Amino acid sequence: MTKGRVIVLGLDGATFDLISPWVEQGKLPTFKKLMDEGALSPLESVIPPNTLPAWPCFLSGKNPGKLGIFDFKKKRLKGLTASTDIKSETIYDILSKHKRKSIIVNVTGTYPPTKINGFMVSKFGGNIKTHPPELAGEIRKKIGWDVEKYGSVQPMETLIANDECVKNIAFYLMDKQQDNTLTMLVLDTPDYSHHFYWSDQDKVYRGYEAMDGFVFEFLELLKPEDHLFIMSDHGGGHIYKIFHTYTWLMREGYLQFKKSSSDKTILGKLGISQEKIYSFIKKIPFAVFLAKKIRKSPSLNVIPRSDREIDFSKTRVYSSLSSGPVIGLDINLMEREGGIVPESMYEDLRAELIEKAKKIRDPDTGEPVFERIYLKEELYSGKYTANAPDVILITNELKYQAIKGVYGDFIISEPGVREGKGIHRLYGIFMAYGPQIKKGFSFDNAKLIDLAPTILHLLDMPLSPDMDGKVLKQIFRENSDAAARKIKYSSVDIKDKLRDSINKLKAEGKI
Repeated sequence: MTKGRVIVLGLDGATFDLISPWVEQGKLPTFKKLMDEGALSPLESVIPPNTLPAWPCFLSGKNPGKLGIFDFKKKRLKGLTASTDIKSETIYDILSKHKRKSIIVNVTGTYPPTKINGFMVSKFGGNIKTHPPELAGEIRKKIGWDVEKYGSVQPMETLIANDECVKNIAFYLMDKQQDNTLTMLVLDTPDYSHHFYWSDQDKVYRGYEAMDGFVFEFLELLKPEDHLFIMSDHGGGHIYKIFHTYTWLMREGYLQFKKSSSDKTILGKLGISQEKIYSFIKKIPFAVFLAKKIRKSPSLNVIPRSDREIDFSKTRVYSSLSSGPVIGLDINLMEREGGIVPESMYEDLRAELIEKAKKIRDPDTGEPVFERIYLKEELYSGKYTANAPDVILITNELKYQAIKGVYGDFIISEPGVREGKGIHRLYGIFMAYGPQIKKGFSFDNAKLIDLAPTILHLLDMPLSPDMDGKVLKQIFRENSDAAARKIKYSSVDIKDKLRDSINKLKAEGKI
């Protein structure tokens, strides 16, 4: 059995597109050390490459269709995604079953915390919960918990301070529980720095420089038999333009909003939209401050922006996923969700949506806005694939930010003050370091869903047989224990197999 711990340090949104050039400039010495003395690869995320579903997919080694998670929000205003929505065993569940201890800190998708053999600290906004519950008070007393509530732009110093608090909690718990097998924590600075400051690369670098220092502290903690994995759930890049999903669906006659009080405002009757106001205030000082005030003003909310304003009795297509570079289109089916589209029209409507999406061009360059378009069954597998959006649109180079808000009659616009600066990209980072890892080994085909199987194998633990990811055996040194050992799989209870078979037959309409 492999001795030692595995420490997984997640850097949300981190990208080699920034790290590699800075390392070449002689910056980020800890990242350079890991590149020189460990294994590394770009890390392909899932579709959509968003924080959710990415982190649960990492934790389980499975695609979203086996988890039932596709976004932060559930369809048709059914609430926010929580840990209880992960329909799968995770890496810490498997370790707990085998009486191995874990420490899990600040991993998105773990709120509220679940019972594990070890400690779990999870947050949602400013709400902090732990397993065991009494641990929360102990942490506040010993460490403090100064994590701010996100939403508006945060100073870089605040982002870094928040992550330092997360790091200190992990250090405290590692000292408290020294026989743990797995320690996993996520630092958010890279992702937030992209969203808030992408156009100011000096500020973004300050965030990465701080992360480089935190990684060094974890390296200093390693014992000779320990391993360190550095990874991110997705990458990041600049926002090129905004795609207004609901404006397009309205224009094509697929979606209608309810008549609301916002349609009756004086500004609405005059045809003055929020977009026009935003375009104006961007030209004057204190634009961001004014933008925030405008967003909070009911009298200026002249066009409905929320799914709550959709008239589903007159809507054929809406979007349960439209907050990044990937758009999910949902057909308002009679049989599935009490909608207006009969099942007999489902395939024809999907084909129609695909053909119309293919024709959308950027007005300035003439390039297609969408480079890849999928039916859900082409992207996902598993018994929860039925919950996925019916058609998935991936924007060109993932550089268009999709939003639902309707601010005028255009479907493509320049990014304004409220859309931020950075957007997610498909490829994050993966670096592995330790006694069984090859030195200076670079490859290019690692996937996010490969990491849970790889970590479990390194720890000589069995994999779930329905994991989609594979063990990255190429990172292990020749003649190392992990390289020589066969991959183990846990047995699946016959009742579970029977239940899965029945559910599949039901989904296919065969029983």
